[in-house]
Amino acid sequence: MQICELLLGLIIFPLLGCMAYMTFDNEVLVNFK
Repeated sequence: MQICELLLGLIIFPLLGCMAYMTFDNEVLVNFK
């Protein structure tokens, strides 16, 4: 069970980080335009 949670964490956290980075990047680009 702990290994499954660890694998889910390794998959989900990078995805959330990537999504947050992309939305932040888009907002910054829109603000600079």
